[in-house]
Amino acid sequence: MAGLTKTTANSSFTSKKDKGKPDLPAGEYPLPETAGEFVEEIHRKVDLTEVWHSLLRSEDEKIRQRAVERLTDLLYKGDPTSTQDAQQIIFDLPRPKLD
Repeated sequence: MAGLTKTTANSSFTSKKDKGKPDLPAGEYPLPETAGEFVEEIHRKVDLTEVWHSLLRSEDEKIRQRAVERLTDLLYKGDPTSTQDAQQIIFDLPRPKLD
């Protein structure tokens, strides 16, 4: 792990570019059970719509491109963390009797 240093017993590692920035606090509570609950918890503290807007307005073309790809995937492929079960297809149904 070149360029990384151990910070405290509770946190993981920081890079050289993070020196001088305040340490992030350790989590007080356990993580939410589902991805949706996790996103809701983050959204309570940070407006995620504004975060997406800033990503789409980024000066870095790669960041803009990745944000558009992710939003397009969410629109057309749906949420992969959705709790709805996929439609079940049964291939071995009995054939009707022919007289």
